[in-house]
Amino acid sequence: MPQSPQRTKPLRRKRRRLIALVLAVLLVYPMVTYVQVLAYPGQASFAARTVDWLRQMGLDAPVNAIENWWYTRKQPGTDAPAVDALPSTRAPGVAAPGSRPADLTVHSGLSGEGKWVPGARAANGGAALYTTLVRPDPGHGSVVAGVAWLNQDLTAATLIPGTREPGRTSTW
Repeated sequence: MPQSPQRTKPLRRKRRRLIALVLAVLLVYPMVTYVQVLAYPGQASFAARTVDWLRQMGLDAPVNAIENWWYTRKQPGTDAPAVDALPSTRAPGVAAPGSRPADLTVHSGLSGEGKWVPGARAANGGAALYTTLVRPDPGHGSVVAGVAWLNQDLTAATLIPGTREPGRTSTW
C-alpha cells in the first residue's frame, strides 16, 4: 500500500535539508581556503592565486592539461620585444669587487641581454645579487626571462613554495 501524499512531503523536505546541509559542510573548507589564498598579501594575480589554490587542492592533473591545451593554441610570438619594453639593465654605479658570474652566451643579444648587473649589496659592499635578462627559446623571441645569481658566500636562501609572501616568522 503506497504512502499517503501527506507523509511523503515531510520525508522529501528532510531529505532535501539533509542534502543541502551535507553540501554546505563539504563546501565550507574549499571556500574558506580559497578566500584565504585570495586575501594573502603579495603581487600574484587573481589567476595565479586561483591556479595555485587548485594545485593545493590536488587538482594538478586537470590544471596541467588545461595549461598544455592553452599554450599549444596561444604560443608566444617570435619577434623580439622592443628595447624600451625591457626593464633597465644598467648597473647602479660601479661594479662591486668580488666574485662575479661570467656573462651568458645568448643567441642574438638585445641590449644588455646576458650581461650580469650587480643589484643588492652586502654589508661589506660586495654585490650579493646579480641579475640579467635572457631569451631562453630562440624560436619564441618574445619570451624574456629574468635570471638572478646570488653570491653564496654573502647570502642564505630559504625556499617557500606557492605565491604567498613569507611572514615575519620566516628566516628571511
